[in-house]
Amino acid sequence: MSIENPQPLWMITLVVFVPGLFWVGRALALRAGADRNLAANLAPGLGIAALLVPMHGLAYTTGSLFLAMPLVLATLGLTGWALWLSGREGGASSPEPVANIEGSKWRWPMALALTMLISPIALGWAFHDELFFTGHMSITAELQNNVYPPRHLTFPQFELRYHYGFNLLCATVTALTRLRIDMAIDLVTLGLWAYTANLLWLLGERIFRSAEGGWVLTILVLLGGGIPFFYAPEGAPLPWQLLGLGEIDGAIINPPVVSYFFQHPWTLGLPLALVPILLLQRTGGPLVSPWHAVALCLTVTALSFTQIVLFASVGAAVAAASFRDANTWRWREGLWAAAAVLVAAAIASQLGAVFAPAPDSLGGDLQFHPGIASTIGGTVTWHLATFGILLPLGLAGLWSLPRLRLLAVLLLGGSLAVINLVRHAHSWDIAKFATVTAVALAVAATTVILHLFKQGGRRRVYARLLVFLSILPGILFLATFTVRPAGIPTNLFHEAPQELGADDVAAVNWLRQRQEAQEIVYRRFPEVSGYVQQAGLAQPWVDNMVSRHGYSQNRISRRMQLLTSLPVGIESWRSEGIRFLVIDPAEVRLKKVADGWIRSGEASVAATFGPLVVVDIAI
Repeated sequence: MSIENPQPLWMITLVVFVPGLFWVGRALALRAGADRNLAANLAPGLGIAALLVPMHGLAYTTGSLFLAMPLVLATLGLTGWALWLSGREGGASSPEPVANIEGSKWRWPMALALTMLISPIALGWAFHDELFFTGHMSITAELQNNVYPPRHLTFPQFELRYHYGFNLLCATVTALTRLRIDMAIDLVTLGLWAYTANLLWLLGERIFRSAEGGWVLTILVLLGGGIPFFYAPEGAPLPWQLLGLGEIDGAIINPPVVSYFFQHPWTLGLPLALVPILLLQRTGGPLVSPWHAVALCLTVTALSFTQIVLFASVGAAVAAASFRDANTWRWREGLWAAAAVLVAAAIASQLGAVFAPAPDSLGGDLQFHPGIASTIGGTVTWHLATFGILLPLGLAGLWSLPRLRLLAVLLLGGSLAVINLVRHAHSWDIAKFATVTAVALAVAATTVILHLFKQGGRRRVYARLLVFLSILPGILFLATFTVRPAGIPTNLFHEAPQELGADDVAAVNWLRQRQEAQEIVYRRFPEVSGYVQQAGLAQPWVDNMVSRHGYSQNRISRRMQLLTSLPVGIESWRSEGIRFLVIDPAEVRLKKVADGWIRSGEASVAATFGPLVVVDIAI
């Protein structure tokens, strides 16, 4: 017996509209000034953004994803098919394509090879934010239940304050394919990794006008990292060293981009962020229509509920960089871009996600804090450990970038300023700006490495050595999870979601049809993990991520007190939003309490599944 997908079965017919997304994205790219090669490669990213933004907006305002998904997908799909059949997807202008670059034929083979490299991790592990009570599996499952906007799955009376664009995409995939949630997450991750590698190679080709620039930039961005191997806690096993787990003077070392890619807001956020960056390299001449602004507004709005760090950094940097091309000021284009980003910010502010109200007023979220570590020496060491040789290489190559130099300066300078001047009071999330730093450094470092390659002789050997040292952290990260040596900390990296027995699966399927969005189902730990991960059912337990979502210690303590004391008074349970209790024979104390409520008429037995009893305590 398996957990049933509650999305309407007829939604699988919507798959016929998916190819139309490509033609919508391609038409928009062409009208924004992209040549045909660039437009074809940007089409999937722009198509995804064109799907997610209106779908999120309509579902958010109507409260129904089951209404928004078919309406938006059918509209865009039909539009795309009509553009293709009419032959009008090319726009008013016909931009000249960039000359073919020798070696670019290896772009997709390399993307596929890199995808095979990470497939053991994607298919064999479920780590970072995937399995928390309010994690990527549970949020996707909640969306399957037609709960929109998603709610926090420990305190469901509150709208989820988080960037969940990736989950919206995965929920769409499960509706179209009926795949299990974990499989949909894995396949979307692999597909977006391949697409990101393709876009990075294309970016390298466009900046450096060579296929060599394409592959070097790609692997430096995706696998590059620092020198974090000497800062693990004393006595920690070897995998801690290989994975670079450690901290310096209170500052946790930032992992390489390949690790962040499995923090799923980056899975979708990184390729979406590359779309407006690549549009800066279009060959259609000066902006003469608002289409580039539309494409920019669309992708930046998508980033607002997909990856907030990239929304803040890339949106602002692309708008500012649009004012200048090489040594030429482009005021009209810059004003269009700035307006597009401002409109995107205005739209995003009305559509929840990270802009949803904070559940509790904790105060002082962002604080001034010079240096990311507690000491100057620690801050310097942290930067070297996090970025390694990419730091000197990137700084050296920044001023020699032949294209997008202003954008790289803005991204690098802005992200470094944030991580060294700002501290988030309740989480370490401010360090995610360091990933923007790492990407900008990798792009700039490519300049130095290509220069050495062109020198020939022994300098080509030096260039290869620098590439190897730069990507060593990423290689070790991948190798560790592929080989699976003993000592990988399972409290940080999980292998699989909680498995449920047949009786629990039957209970979950029954509850999914009856539990309202703001109601909680009680099940003891660890079985409760399967209820929330695989079915999106709000539950009462608290994990260490709850406080990072803005919940006060008083609220958390009150909930924990309930779960430890198991009070006889039923109002204590109802006041916490609990509706159903799934009790097994081993929970003697709770069963005795519930039997008392049933005898007094305050609760009733709603269903039984083998030894499991579902008690309904609603009035």
